[in-house]
Amino acid sequence: MNATGRASPGRVPLWLGAVVLAALHALGIYAYVTRNVLKHVWLWDNPDYMLYLYAAYFHLHMIALAGHLYVWGPYLILRRYRARWWSLYYVSFASAYVFTVIPLLSVQRVAALYGALAYRVIAVYALLLLLYVARSLVWSRARATMVALHVFSGFPMAALFFLSRSLPRPEVGAVLGAILILHVGAAWYLERRAGLGEVTPAEPVRAGGSLMRVRVANAVLVVVIAAVTLLNFQFNLLYGRHILLGILDKAAYPPPVDPRTATTPAPTRDQLRFRSTDGSWNNLEHPEIGRAGTPLGRYLPAVAATPQDVYREPSVLKVSELLKQKQFIPAATSNGTINALAFAWVNFFVHDFYARGTEFSRAATGQYKLPVGDGTFVYMSKLPEYPEGKAGSHRSGATHWFDGSQVYGSDEAWAQQLRTRTDSGTPGAKLRVCDDGLLPKYRPGQRPRAGGPLDLFCGAEGGGGSRGGPAVFLTGDSPRSSLHIGLLLFHHLWAHEHNYIVDQLAARYPAMTNEELYRTARLIVAAEIAKVHTVEWTAQMTSDPVSAEFVRRIWDTRVGDPKSYRPDRAFAVSEEFLASYVLHEIVPPEFSIVDSAGREVERLAFVQDLFGLGGQQKLEQYGPARLFDSFGRNPMGLIYPFNVSDQFRRFRGFEPLVRTHPPDDAGYLDLAAIPLARERDARVPTYNDVREAVNEPRLKSIDEISSDPDVVAALKELYKSVDDIEYGVGFKAESRPSSWALTTTQVATFLPVVVYRLLADRFYTKDYRPEIYTQYGIDRLRTVKLYDIIKQHFPSVVLPPDRNARIFFMWRR
Repeated sequence: MNATGRASPGRVPLWLGAVVLAALHALGIYAYVTRNVLKHVWLWDNPDYMLYLYAAYFHLHMIALAGHLYVWGPYLILRRYRARWWSLYYVSFASAYVFTVIPLLSVQRVAALYGALAYRVIAVYALLLLLYVARSLVWSRARATMVALHVFSGFPMAALFFLSRSLPRPEVGAVLGAILILHVGAAWYLERRAGLGEVTPAEPVRAGGSLMRVRVANAVLVVVIAAVTLLNFQFNLLYGRHILLGILDKAAYPPPVDPRTATTPAPTRDQLRFRSTDGSWNNLEHPEIGRAGTPLGRYLPAVAATPQDVYREPSVLKVSELLKQKQFIPAATSNGTINALAFAWVNFFVHDFYARGTEFSRAATGQYKLPVGDGTFVYMSKLPEYPEGKAGSHRSGATHWFDGSQVYGSDEAWAQQLRTRTDSGTPGAKLRVCDDGLLPKYRPGQRPRAGGPLDLFCGAEGGGGSRGGPAVFLTGDSPRSSLHIGLLLFHHLWAHEHNYIVDQLAARYPAMTNEELYRTARLIVAAEIAKVHTVEWTAQMTSDPVSAEFVRRIWDTRVGDPKSYRPDRAFAVSEEFLASYVLHEIVPPEFSIVDSAGREVERLAFVQDLFGLGGQQKLEQYGPARLFDSFGRNPMGLIYPFNVSDQFRRFRGFEPLVRTHPPDDAGYLDLAAIPLARERDARVPTYNDVREAVNEPRLKSIDEISSDPDVVAALKELYKSVDDIEYGVGFKAESRPSSWALTTTQVATFLPVVVYRLLADRFYTKDYRPEIYTQYGIDRLRTVKLYDIIKQHFPSVVLPPDRNARIFFMWRR
């Protein structure tokens, strides 16, 4: 070895190099722990889930490496007899990069997320690694460089994640460039100046030394790294399960009834065996829980005690104006583009539990008048306070359960109108469907009295302008179900599914009465809707492998498990949960009707042409099959602040149903502003308060919400601080994992209600069994998919060729 290579510790301050390396290594570990380990799997704030996952391999490797680095490092540096231990570094180095660098470089959207400069730094870094490895295989004077590369292996990635949220993207690239220069300089220093050059064969090896310890250390290291890599999915799944349960336990809210005053008479046989129409008697100890007409719950009950000023600054109309759509952005994820069927589904799903009883009529008793600025006002009805005086609470007109109430109704008188009649005039087992396959119509001014029938008709008879006003389709959620064509599409699908299930039950269980057939079919259909929402819609909206599998396991492991039943849970749909589903951004401004070959036959403005009576007319014109084809091949909009169509901001679709127009009425509804005003009226907590309630750390500045500079600039113009941002604005502004169509705080907020709607419901836990659902019902629910249900009832729909394809992603032929 030459003089430079044989430099002694006395000539070179090796302790300085060791301190620098230890500090940098510690910084990488600190970045991993604070940025990743301390973030729950459901609430990762990194904007790209998969990039996070692969980068985690780097840092997990660093954690494993830290032990042998500090054990063997001093031995390698300070002792002369070190040749045998080089193989430990070679094995560790190779393992780290085989398991991490290759998949990291294949991750999409790296350039889009962090900017081209940062991406080029990563690419240059990888190229240098390859050159150094090649050099080590050809020349002998490369071992010191290998050590340096190994020591620094995870640091640039750690810095990338550590800095990405605190610096603008160009600055991240510049910082990474500086780190790269430091990295190369340190490698050169260690090789040329610090006495870590080549290890020649002339160097003595300790007599009698055995290589067994080296081989054991190498084997252990390879096993540890391989296990961590291969089991990373399962580790994240277990961690997610633990954190999710923590969210559920923390996000509690008071019961909708006082258990001390609730009456608990003995339930009847039917109340034990079947769901009630109004949701009562699901909880046999407290039958009022979940009933239609009971108040919504709260994650933060104390916030509801203080009314919010609906007219406060920033005005909701200003928010609407500043966040108006610049250009429609489809909901594209790293897995593909979400289709419009997903937006229609979530609107249909929300109506199962959400009916505040408010109306858009200018003649409502209590009104807010939102000033437009020209002397006219946008009118919005006030929420009715709960009669018992609960501050900030109001009742939901629908049941709180996952019970298909939007299909069957939430009060018995209305439910009877939906059913067929036998020859003797008693209610039949099926739902009313006309001969043309469409639902019957009625005029909304009618309400059944004492069980009296509605005046129903099929086809276009009396369709508009007739005495009594325009007619709408009859559903369990009428007239809201005629809000737009996507809702009507699913109402038709599930009415047909109910009747199909009745036929299947009647063929298998001829002793069943009409009432038993109807109620059993309702149990099965409600569970099918719950399964589609949990296992398909939610899993596909959060379609990274860990999140999707966890959502599926909620259904597979909890549904039908008596031990999962939580009758002690004070269940009610929460106010915060409702706010998480007000998503006008996802409605596309334009919609293409396609034929069976996928060719566009008509392009329509969705809000103007397919809301209200226009949607009904197009459903009659094209039929459900063509519309399912069309919804599967049109995109859903991205949940993003600048994505609410101007059609919403000047909405006149309800005008045919409005009879009173005050003189100062602006003549339209701003459906971008009204949800925010409704949120204030309902006393929904702020964005940061909701985050804290669901175990998400509070943000310290507006810059932390998003990596999008336009979003951050708009939020800063509207709000003084991050604590002032309203929930309905904040959760939509978040950056999200690239595989998610939803945002992380939104998922964390609605997850407790979605899960506890299953766990607190005896019909999904202890009473999810053949004695209640029948063996046919349990068998069908085990395998059925939305794909199967659409194909069963509308066979001409050109579905994706693969039954297991993501039904809520764009259909391809």
